[in-house]
Amino acid sequence: MTNKSLNASIVVSTIFCAIVLLAPTDTLSQDLSGIKCIVNGDKNATPDASVRYREGLVYVCCEQCAEKFRAKPTAFATKANHQLVLTGQYRQAKCPISGSQVDSLYTANVGGTKIAFCCPSCLRKVSDVPEMADRAEKVFGNEAFDEAFVKVDTSPVAVDKQQIDIAEARCPVHSKRKMSVEHAVDHLDGRVFFCCQKCADAFRKSPEKHAIAANQQLAITGQYIQTGCPLIGGPVSTEHSAVVDGVPIKLCCEKCVAAINTAESTKQKVELIFEPKRFAQSFKPAFASSKEGSTKEESTKEESTKGESTQQAVDKRLR
Repeated sequence: MTNKSLNASIVVSTIFCAIVLLAPTDTLSQDLSGIKCIVNGDKNATPDASVRYREGLVYVCCEQCAEKFRAKPTAFATKANHQLVLTGQYRQAKCPISGSQVDSLYTANVGGTKIAFCCPSCLRKVSDVPEMADRAEKVFGNEAFDEAFVKVDTSPVAVDKQQIDIAEARCPVHSKRKMSVEHAVDHLDGRVFFCCQKCADAFRKSPEKHAIAANQQLAITGQYIQTGCPLIGGPVSTEHSAVVDGVPIKLCCEKCVAAINTAESTKQKVELIFEPKRFAQSFKPAFASSKEGSTKEESTKEESTKGESTQQAVDKRLR
């Protein structure tokens, strides 16, 4: 091999390694239930095979399909754009036909996605098309997609004049999808964020059904901070802690630590910490005044010492 050929091979190898090493990854896994590969539509997409696209990720079934997409992304653009919406990375903002504001009276289901239009005329231009692929092209083709869809924003947002980071949070209704600052609902003394308007509406309708996940999000986003042991409500010990679904939790004693660690599933551990009554007795708003926080902590300490010791309280709660 000549020096020129050898140098060229080294350059190509270096570029390839750089692409592999610097390829960005998302901290939250996407829920790919029912999501198909954008190249081979007969196979399910997998989180292990993805390609960066439009500041998001599109998913395929294997590395071979990933390479096909990288080689010619325009050939699969409509399916890729559609998948960005299905996975909650993009949302509709305008009518895909006219670019105008939409009217919720005029909607159609296009490939499992509810699409709104501005008027009956634009609706018919899609609904009257017989072939699904052609309907998808009218809504998710590059030109229509650029006009009608925007990336879901997960950047820090101000709540009560405080900046909170929602990038690591999960939708309380659809737990594996990312958040959008456009879809938020007041909860307790904070705000919880959702991946779409449908999930926000579901929470408004039945907040008690999703209260545990909402409470967990308040803790993850730093809107609430822990002040007591979730299992007994008393003061915590720096020597006793556990990590519950990525959230560091302080506890009061070894027995409470064991109760968390021996729970059969992550779901049960989350319930032990963020169940509404336990959350209320062991977490407080992070943005409340220090005086108010101090008063609550003193009250909690006094109550925990009345009538029975901390260990007796633990035994009673965990029986």
